[in-house]
Amino acid sequence: MIGGGARIGPNISIADKTVISPTTAIGRSIKKEGQRFTGALPPLNHKDWLKFAVKFMIKKRYEMTQDTSMNINEILDHLPHRYPFVLVDKVLSYEIGKKIEAVKNVTINEPFFPGHFPHYPVMPGILIVEAMAQAAAILSFKTINDKPNDHSVYYFAGVDNARFKKPVIPGDQLHLNVSIERKIKGFWKYKGVRLVENEIVAEAEITCILKEI
Repeated sequence: MIGGGARIGPNISIADKTVISPTTAIGRSIKKEGQRFTGALPPLNHKDWLKFAVKFMIKKRYEMTQDTSMNINEILDHLPHRYPFVLVDKVLSYEIGKKIEAVKNVTINEPFFPGHFPHYPVMPGILIVEAMAQAAAILSFKTINDKPNDHSVYYFAGVDNARFKKPVIPGDQLHLNVSIERKIKGFWKYKGVRLVENEIVAEAEITCILKEI
């Protein structure tokens, strides 16, 4: 048992079944029974620390149960693009300020297939990157709690380390996994991976900017 008045410092591992006094001060990042609890708080006594831990776990459980999917109507509400250049059909989930997972259903009716290529339809690589950028745009608008308007445009500012590993053809469902790497002076830097049937078909880093016009 750890008695009252004791102080447990940060980054300390405590053996299983150890009893901690309600008045013991507990620092940040304490590991007990295989779990690590980290709080951006000064040391608390054990009783208050347990209350904080319970509230934290309830908050995380609530966040995990929230539905963050978006249908096409919600997508159009957060994208300035319109037919025939909307390349996101559904958002499966997103985490504000962090990441998004979206889907593009690739069909033979896409307007670019008759010319790319007539004998073997393949989705152009640049449009795969564009689909990623549109998913990134949705995440950015969600993050800043805003929507597109007629007074601004969402521009590409750069594409780095683009790699195309496998053709995307009619019938494929393109999964767009995009994460925010950083935001500096209005520039958003993202990292994206595109998958078909859990196999990576393309990846790239892109930079975008929202500018007034």
